[in-house]
Amino acid sequence: MRAKRLENGRVRLAGKVWADEFEEERVPSWIAFYERMFSNTGRVGYQTAAAALKALPPVDA
Repeated sequence: MRAKRLENGRVRLAGKVWADEFEEERVPSWIAFYERMFSNTGRVGYQTAAAALKALPPVDA
């Protein structure tokens, strides 16, 4: 699972099977969602998605 910031100001989260793009300000809510889903299901993919988003470098000021 990889997360990266795009030139258009969006964030792309992509795995082997799917990908999604969303606005930068949604990153915290997606991290919370993936952590909650991991807690509820134990599926490592959710934990991996949250970790990928957390590992994004800070936005340039």
